Amino acid sequence: MTATLAIGSGAKAHKPRSLMVATALVSAAVSALFLSVVTAYYIARSAGHPATGHWFPDEIQIREVVLAMQCITLGMSCVTIVWAAWAIRRNDRRSTYIALGATFVLGLAHLNALAFVIKQFGVGITSSMPAGFLFVFTGLHVVMTIGALVYVGAVAVRTLGGNYGARDAEGIDAAAIFWFVMVVMWIVIWASVLVQR
Repeated sequence: MTATLAIGSGAKAHKPRSLMVATALVSAAVSALFLSVVTAYYIARSAGHPATGHWFPDEIQIREVVLAMQCITLGMSCVTIVWAAWAIRRNDRRSTYIALGATFVLGLAHLNALAFVIKQFGVGITSSMPAGFLFVFTGLHVVMTIGALVYVGAVAVRTLGGNYGARDAEGIDAAAIFWFVMVVMWIVIWASVLVQR
């Protein structure tokens, strides 16, 4: 009885971080999916043209400048999402809103550039095995980016509603984790597939 009273009156209850755990589990699952597709890509690539090493047909067009701009854009979005997490911990709501809005806009810019890259492939999804892999990679990344944008948007709305502040910033931290996983998956696609074709 006394222990119960002591816990209820003096000790601070520890809030379970279920949103952070759920985000980590979803991020791990998505990462495993991406890495399994990259592994399948490398297996198919090594079996496809072992002698010549030429895997991509000449008709597939990939714009390296756009890919580099996407990496720069996502790098800037990482800075803004960290800025949002930093600002909310200091109860600087105005900076938090600006940082979340900038992250959202940079994510939309990345989606726009990704749509341009897909349009510039110049081939259909069934034209060859490399083209099929390209569409799988970019399609998965489009879905993940949309999910990250929805997550950041939901966190921004909840922050506007006063649910997150200096004492509880779990939602912004969790959104930042998922955002970073999305960026890392793009770097994996960019470095392992689109650059080394």
